[in-house]
Amino acid sequence: MIDDAEGLEKIENLQSHDNTEIYEKAVKMLESYWLEEEDEVMPSGDNAQNGFNFGSQQNSVPSGGFNFG
Repeated sequence: MIDDAEGLEKIENLQSHDNTEIYEKAVKMLESYWLEEEDEVMPSGDNAQNGFNFGSQQNSVPSGGFNFG
């Protein structure tokens, strides 16, 4: 119901409110009701990860080294 009315975005926007009491209440609501759901969605560190893996393919270097002359 709250998600249908874009309530989550509205509560998240309250985190930038000038009144610290409103900010603290918004943070508390987000931690209480939405933080647990996000934890369930996140994959564990044991799963294989897709994406870039820099340095995984080693380029072959000539056995005699490079000759720039």
